[in-house]
Amino acid sequence: MVEKTEKKPTPKYAWVCVGVMTLAWLCCGLGLAGVIPYIPYYILNWNLNWTQCGLALVITALPLTFVGPLTKRMSAKLGKPYAKWIVTISLAIMTAASLGSAFAPNFYILMIARFVMGIGVFSIFLVGVMAVIPFFGMQNMKTLLPKFSVISIAALSIGFPMVLIFWGPIGTLISSYQLAQAYTFVPIFGISALLAAGLLKEAK
Repeated sequence: MVEKTEKKPTPKYAWVCVGVMTLAWLCCGLGLAGVIPYIPYYILNWNLNWTQCGLALVITALPLTFVGPLTKRMSAKLGKPYAKWIVTISLAIMTAASLGSAFAPNFYILMIARFVMGIGVFSIFLVGVMAVIPFFGMQNMKTLLPKFSVISIAALSIGFPMVLIFWGPIGTLISSYQLAQAYTFVPIFGISALLAAGLLKEAK
């Protein structure tokens, strides 16, 4: 019975889920790039050097060393229905990390927040494809996996120029980098988490 229903996915709903995941992947790019406009602020107000500012950028990549094997093992043990919850929880983690990054009182809290951000980013990036493929039928995995992988990379990459292009005007209007990040990223990440929780239902 399960195999029969897997061969009859709902195309319209499946593409809605792809849209939700594309938004989640875009959030990953926004989260990774969100600290870039802060660098002049950190240098002037925290007296950071370029090495420390660079560390604020690259520390998000450190969780990849353990998030990849962990999420792969979780997906294998728990099964594909849990991919949705990994994505939703990771978006919630990114929301909290964005708040922590925005209002970090010092360099060390910022590093912790950025590290946590990396956990959320790479969890979504590595598991997200498996959250949408079941809606198209697992028998189509070989053809869909490379296509959705390209979409995920493209959506993540778009996040970087979006931050660089739109952050200046947003920061000028709000007149506070902390509030600008809180008002911009927290709602986007939070809404994405709610959409993922509500729309990425179990594909039977």
